[in-house]
Amino acid sequence: MKQFPMYHRGALFSAALALFALPASHALADTNLTGIWAANNGAAYYVRQIGNTIWWAGFDPDAFSPVASKSNSFHRGLTSTQVFQGTLSGDVVTGNWAELPRQSAFNLNQGTLAFRLARDSRGDIVSLQIQSQTGGLTVTSWTRAVIPTLPCTDNIGKRDAYCLFGKVLKNQTGFWGSHESLLDNLKPYKDNSVIFGTVATPYELQSLPATCSDFFAKNDDDADINFDVIVDRANLNAQPGFWNDGWLNSAAHVRGKLDAWQNAIHCETIAFGRQDSQCQATGPVFLPGWGESGANGSLSQGAPIAGGITSISGAVVINGVQMKAGSRVRVTGPLVLDCGHGITSPCHETENDPNDLGTKNLEIHPIYSVDILQDFTAARPANVDLTGTWAASDIGTYYVRQSGNTIWWLGLSRDQGLTFANVFHGTIQNGVVTTKPVQTGAGTVTETSSRPSASPTAPPLFPVITGQWASVPLGSTQGDGGLTLAGTFCKNLNDLTVPCDPTRPPALWNLLVTQSSSNPAFANPPNNRFQWQKLYDRNGAPTPQILAPKIFPLGPVANGLEATGSVPINNIGTAPLVVQSITSTVAALKFSPNNLTIAPGATAHVSVSWLVSTATKPGNQIFDGALTLKSNDPSSPITAVTVRLTVRGGPAR
Repeated sequence: MKQFPMYHRGALFSAALALFALPASHALADTNLTGIWAANNGAAYYVRQIGNTIWWAGFDPDAFSPVASKSNSFHRGLTSTQVFQGTLSGDVVTGNWAELPRQSAFNLNQGTLAFRLARDSRGDIVSLQIQSQTGGLTVTSWTRAVIPTLPCTDNIGKRDAYCLFGKVLKNQTGFWGSHESLLDNLKPYKDNSVIFGTVATPYELQSLPATCSDFFAKNDDDADINFDVIVDRANLNAQPGFWNDGWLNSAAHVRGKLDAWQNAIHCETIAFGRQDSQCQATGPVFLPGWGESGANGSLSQGAPIAGGITSISGAVVINGVQMKAGSRVRVTGPLVLDCGHGITSPCHETENDPNDLGTKNLEIHPIYSVDILQDFTAARPANVDLTGTWAASDIGTYYVRQSGNTIWWLGLSRDQGLTFANVFHGTIQNGVVTTKPVQTGAGTVTETSSRPSASPTAPPLFPVITGQWASVPLGSTQGDGGLTLAGTFCKNLNDLTVPCDPTRPPALWNLLVTQSSSNPAFANPPNNRFQWQKLYDRNGAPTPQILAPKIFPLGPVANGLEATGSVPINNIGTAPLVVQSITSTVAALKFSPNNLTIAPGATAHVSVSWLVSTATKPGNQIFDGALTLKSNDPSSPITAVTVRLTVRGGPAR
């Protein structure tokens, strides 16, 4: 076990600071809670004290947890993510806490909290102890954390891509019969890249191994989930420092690939990210994969895939979400060149030959997370509000929670929060709006405009979000200040010709812009504006969603013989699907059962049979009938499945 050195993250990372004896008065100046604290359940809390104000962000699990089973976690906070703002008076802190949609659960708790600083006989703070709470907070105490040594990380927790790629084994074996690593075929260029773009080819998956052992036992296919994206180059070029910072190899190679191949990039999600081909339960996971569970799984819409893959009518559906050509996506992971699988493994760094597709080898591989951006032209739930996942001009992800007029957020940089992590707490109120958001597709903006004033001396009041924010000592940068935002609703965030509607209520906003900021972190730079774009809603109540084949083929069968089959009915929603009734448009088309209840993510089957006896005719004859399913899917209460029967020609048997 190790502690971070005192110089790490300036004053923020004080987890390794010794605690000095305090005078009996315990003056505020002698009380510093800033640092990393471990909760009694193993969660990690990053606490920041600014004067007598206390902020924190708590994550369960977390890579820096002192509990070994939680420290082996690539993504933090998927079980629980909490934020807090409170006030220190004497040795007692009182304030408010809330869960945010970083965690996978849809039900988000919140409440009040009071805890005391427990001291030893010398006056040193030895723990934080809850005195009272509301809202169901399960943690009862915290102690200063000792940070574990993690594989392939430096002393500030930053991961080494080359080291990780060298440890992760593929199921394919090399010349000597041993398993190849990712590093045998991939050359890392930039870790934690964030790419916005448009899907050219949706999810493809050749095989679906049942278990980790099955994956390593069979090496005819790598079981990667593949798709192709056309990169939003304007967004990429506008990302702060994208072409200058964090490169492991020459950025010119990546720029050349994008230029030569019309901004095309191939994306792959690996199945398993481990070094242990024996798949031991305690074996470490180094990179996320779709077959890994919990915090080590590749994420789809912010939740682990965890094997939640189905193939429906040839389409790959992940946790109930189907990727379609033309969809807007955000993909996070390392930019690499695929150097092939031959003896020489050429990386073609500067070669881009249109007659050699082996030189079209720019990839995000493996994918850490993929987000399919919400279509805001579609209907939204009645209880929708600002709660959801947002992207911002700083390329961070912001997990926003609205409760009444209260707004919380947690902002994490693209490297899982190691560069910056901040908490905001504010309210919606009326104020003067001077800057209107302008949609551009991914958190950057190219123009500004102002709302008209009723008169030069009496500007009209519009809803704004105003509050305070502070960074927490997960990130290497620190800051805090006041912030005011305005918002609008845009049906199409990517098309400047589609006007936005600033008159819509705040609950419907999907684009925010800074109005004023006391800290340059969120200030409006010259010629553009700091903005937040909503990727998708996360506060909607769990709902069922039916997915059934539009056409289900039966046969071919001989004339006069019965054809049978089993129609799959899938619930790709988040609540139980109840099919109240099933009817047929053809009397001879029999089916069973008459109703169904299907758990979220599950599949049920309707057995069908159909006997047709016709006059003798040459060739095949096609007969169509329909099953009509009435369900509690609010978006598709009536679903029709065409059953298509093929009868071979000839006399009836």
